[in-house]
Amino acid sequence: MDIIGITETKLSNTQSKYTMNNNKHYKSWWTGDGKIGGVGIAIKFGLDKHIANIIRIMGRIISMDLKFKGSTTIRIINIYVQCNEKDKDKREKLLNELLKLIKEADQRKFHLVIMGDFNADMERYIAKNKLAIRGKYRILQMLLDKGLYDTQKVTCTDNLHHT
Repeated sequence: MDIIGITETKLSNTQSKYTMNNNKHYKSWWTGDGKIGGVGIAIKFGLDKHIANIIRIMGRIISMDLKFKGSTTIRIINIYVQCNEKDKDKREKLLNELLKLIKEADQRKFHLVIMGDFNADMERYIAKNKLAIRGKYRILQMLLDKGLYDTQKVTCTDNLHHT
């Protein structure tokens, strides 16, 4: 694997500074709040020379922009979305931040990859046959509205397995 997204690390920002520092194959970036969030991205050495920007938001989003020859830029976003219904306001704020990153990538003509733990089941959402403008399925509707799709579903020839 060239790029790995890791979620629910529960690392504090201090701990994250020392995570995977001595790895021989990957360079990594992390963010967290030390309680229940925390995300990271690890990228193989060699690809790391293309990193132009790292953005950390709320201990639950990490975004990496990779610039390649010509004008090709890829934005990779790793997100860990709250599943707890007590955190509805935090989840909405987090999804608004994600939407800003997506819009910026769209405006700047970046290619976009979003990965992570959305804490929402796409098959269950589609079966409901309702638009989600709030709540745990809002992230799925946002991604569908932006024309993004589940690459595992597209590329997997067997039954999908939840991780």
